[in-house]
Amino acid sequence: MNPTFVAYPTQLKNSIPQMKCNSELFGFTIDAQGRKVVFSPGNLQYNAAKGTHHCADGTTQPGTWRFAEHQWDYVGDATNGNVYENGVKCNNELISSNYNGWIDLYAWGTSGWPRVTVEDYLPYSSSEVRGYPYYINGDGLANLDGTNADWGVYNQIGSDPTGTWSTLSKEQWNYLINTRPNSANLCGFGTVNGVDGCILLPDNWQDIPGINFTPSKTYAAYNFYTLEQWQDMENHGAVFLPQAGLRNGTQVDDCNSTGYYWTTTTDNSYYMENSKKVYTDAHDFLFHSSLTFSTLYRYMGASVRLVRIVEE
Repeated sequence: MNPTFVAYPTQLKNSIPQMKCNSELFGFTIDAQGRKVVFSPGNLQYNAAKGTHHCADGTTQPGTWRFAEHQWDYVGDATNGNVYENGVKCNNELISSNYNGWIDLYAWGTSGWPRVTVEDYLPYSSSEVRGYPYYINGDGLANLDGTNADWGVYNQIGSDPTGTWSTLSKEQWNYLINTRPNSANLCGFGTVNGVDGCILLPDNWQDIPGINFTPSKTYAAYNFYTLEQWQDMENHGAVFLPQAGLRNGTQVDDCNSTGYYWTTTTDNSYYMENSKKVYTDAHDFLFHSSLTFSTLYRYMGASVRLVRIVEE
């Protein structure tokens, strides 16, 4: 992997203009019915100690949601990552209910939507809650499709009202990566500003003179872009998903080597407790040596990249 990662201090990072991910001119088809989405400008971030935000039920909650300033931004741990707050390096391993820094690796379904007990399902939930493993909706199979537990459906993110954004299902991710027309030529691996990740191109991608893109669903081919080149790519609708790692409790692994992105799709794995099924897993979009899918325990902290439907 690329070893030349640069962690920008706040002063330098803020001198780099925020780049827009894409516009409604650059849609991504996600199903056979032809529905298209645009991606959020960056990964979802949360600060538990900063301000308040509005929820879909009309209430407000502590904390602030936002999108990363740049598509290559990720929080990481004490060493890896490039997100700062007041000049201090942010760190997913400091996750807590009062941490005054940004986090971006969440347990599955932790939008803040109150289910059985609110503390089980908040953005800073980790591998254990009150001494036992965290499994959202332990009694019965849960799926976030169309429900308020989806981060974007329930929460105001930045200045966008609740319901603006949503999370893709495994089936929608799979259609985008493997099934939409010309899909084999519209995704690949790449490095942007020293950060490794996955590049997705919109349906109507047009080659840019002087900037090459080599598509690949395996690590066999790689693309390297300067900030200037990537700005051109973004202006043509390219999306970048950083390999931001995985959190297990208060330990973060695989920073800048593997990407784990939650889907809304649950898995049927379960164990029995008091004669009831406790479902433990959900599906994620995974990229390391190839673009694929896997399952994770729902208490693991993975990245979240939201989308919104393009109005026809």
